[in-house]
Amino acid sequence: MIRLIFASFILCVSLVAVEPDELPALGFAPPAKAAPVAAAAEAQTQREADLRTQALTEATKPVSETSKLPSEEKKVTPAVGESQDLSLRWTERDALPPRLAADLVTRSAPAIRPIAADYRLKAGDLVRVVAWGGQAVNERIRDLAVPGFGLVPVAGATASEAQARVLELVRSHFKQGGAVVAVEQPAAQAVTVVGEVAKPGYLVLPPGGTVLEALAAAGGVLPRGSLRAIRIAAGGEPTSVDLYRVAVDGDAGVLAPLPAGALVFVPLAGPQVQVFGAVRRMSGIELKSGESLAEALRLAGGLSADADPAAIRLLREGAGGQELSQLASAALAGLPAADGDRLLVSLRRDLAGTTQAIRVSGAVRSPGVYPLGTGLSLAQALTLAGGLLPQGDPGRVRVQRLLAEPQLVIEDGVPSTVHFATLVSPPPAAALLAHDEVVVPERPKPDPTRSGVSVSGAVGKPGLYAFTPGMTVRDLVLLADQVLPAAQVDQANLVRSQLDAAGVRTATTLTIDLRPILAGREPGPALQPGDALIVRTTADGRVRVTLTGQFRSTGTFTVPAGSTLGQIAKLAGGTLPEAFPRGARLFRKQEAEVAKQFLADLLRRTETSLAINKRAALDAEDDEAKADAERNIARQEVELTQLRQATATGRMAGVDLPRILAGEAEADQVLQDGDRIELPARPGTVRILGEVLVPGSLVYAEGLSAKDVIKRSGGLTRQADEEAVFVVRADGSVVATAQGDTLAWDHERRRWARTSLSGLKLLEGDAVIIPADVRYQDSNRRIVRDWTQIMFQVAATVGTIAVIAK
Repeated sequence: MIRLIFASFILCVSLVAVEPDELPALGFAPPAKAAPVAAAAEAQTQREADLRTQALTEATKPVSETSKLPSEEKKVTPAVGESQDLSLRWTERDALPPRLAADLVTRSAPAIRPIAADYRLKAGDLVRVVAWGGQAVNERIRDLAVPGFGLVPVAGATASEAQARVLELVRSHFKQGGAVVAVEQPAAQAVTVVGEVAKPGYLVLPPGGTVLEALAAAGGVLPRGSLRAIRIAAGGEPTSVDLYRVAVDGDAGVLAPLPAGALVFVPLAGPQVQVFGAVRRMSGIELKSGESLAEALRLAGGLSADADPAAIRLLREGAGGQELSQLASAALAGLPAADGDRLLVSLRRDLAGTTQAIRVSGAVRSPGVYPLGTGLSLAQALTLAGGLLPQGDPGRVRVQRLLAEPQLVIEDGVPSTVHFATLVSPPPAAALLAHDEVVVPERPKPDPTRSGVSVSGAVGKPGLYAFTPGMTVRDLVLLADQVLPAAQVDQANLVRSQLDAAGVRTATTLTIDLRPILAGREPGPALQPGDALIVRTTADGRVRVTLTGQFRSTGTFTVPAGSTLGQIAKLAGGTLPEAFPRGARLFRKQEAEVAKQFLADLLRRTETSLAINKRAALDAEDDEAKADAERNIARQEVELTQLRQATATGRMAGVDLPRILAGEAEADQVLQDGDRIELPARPGTVRILGEVLVPGSLVYAEGLSAKDVIKRSGGLTRQADEEAVFVVRADGSVVATAQGDTLAWDHERRRWARTSLSGLKLLEGDAVIIPADVRYQDSNRRIVRDWTQIMFQVAATVGTIAVIAK
């Protein structure tokens, strides 16, 4: 009977559940999370890498080496394969590689799975129903409760079938009605996992859970548990699951959803074989009964490309102790596996270690070691190495040959032993001998600053251009795409570097008027290789820079703004032979003003702090507070003396002139107006200043350390502060202290390196500074007072013990 007629469109939305009286009641709880296995994959990967390194180290040892297992002394006897005196060293007796396929059961199952299109409704499913129409009916329909309509039978139906049934019901009452049925959350399923797992028992899995998720929820399989004979019982005939089919063969057939209420049993593992060394997948392999060692090698991925199939070591636990033998890979097929077997696959012998090999290096396509064939010639060796690279120089190929007998050579009265002879430019048909090294050098690269001409400044295309005989300034300007509109054409500079009769290189600057050259009335001066044309702009500022010391040309130079230290060094003709570029000093007026203001502020703050400490010493309530204040006063008075004597020079520390002269642009410094560059001569010494017995300079020797300099200067005085010792390089940078490491430029290795005072090697021109310890007290009265107090306390203690003893 119809109770209510709707006058308008009705929308009903609800969450409903399948009636449990039509299907077996399961009563599942929400899915439980599997036990977490933190960073399992990362730990196994690192352990496998460590074991592979260890095993490959052992695999490269000669088979004849004998050693003793560290954890247990057992007699090693040849029982399988060749009868030889063999042994094997293991850093850890119980070292085990990761088990194959064990990581499949260490990851938690997802809480929610995508719902398949053919999923059939069952008790416990959460379903969303949306129905609309013109009126509702008061008629009971069984199974699925639809608001306003009643129950619909949906047991075992898919979501689309359930929707069709609900829609049919709604439209039987309202022609314009409609309905949508969707499964929001399927009911979970329960399984029981027992056997060799970390957490056996009753577990809840997401819908569609597989044996992998069941084992992961149980905490994973124990090391003694099987991964290849897992049994699943679900009311019918039990089935067996081999996880190697998933890990090795990629067979997804074993990953079918578990039936509800299934029992998963993990038995003890079968024979386990550990495979180490030159294999593609170093693993612990579980074998089935009757399987051979060849199957273990196959499951480990087979031999790697660098493996030696004739040198496989088998370590087996026998009745009489450990038995070690060497086998070929072909012999493993007929050898049944035993529990605890260890296979170590050796590497092939390195070709470089043989006596019949040569080496090809340098500018070839494939440098390396090659076997020495009968009558191998130089040309054939270069062909084996892939031929020369385009930059290789065939006219400068050389062969370094190991002499059969070392030769004694005397040069400048100093005898030395020569083990190699160098054959320069041997003929291509020359026969090579064992241990020869063929070296192919690259063609020498031309110096663009010597073979070309450059133009910079206000031109269209500044840069370096190839020099051709008869080239003029007008030709260079045309190559540079003419001058820019803002160019200062009345004054351009042509910088030329020349060698005089004495072999000294000097730089001269010519001032050129470009107006007649641009008008085409004259070609301008003829150019020479290495010339540099500088065209300024009308708004181009100029800076004045002073060079002193060991430059070829010294004095004050006026250069365009933006010029660098490397450019002005070239303008000055470079440096003299006796120059010491590492000790170059750059002084800047702006930095001197900033440093002067900083010193004044620091002096003022120190004076204020000193006055406060003096007041604190007067108001001290006990001797200890007064002594602390007096120590602070002594330290600050020393600091005040040093601050009053300090001079703000404006020196820029860390100027690396050797790198600048080598053409490294990242090390160059842009100059400012008023800069002064001092380039000293090579000092040939290192200095030590401060609290040593004999401060001063010492003759520099390679490998000299700070400790050596302190020792040669008589050692430290009693006032020395050993914790504050530091080293200052010739460029003004502090590179090491006694309190910690410092990052400094390594001139020999051409990179930044971290160093400490204990391992620092001094360079020429360095200075070792030993400050005084302001806390030092050279007073015997303090020592007498301390010892008097100690003796009094000892006497009082002895008296107390005597009284107690009575």
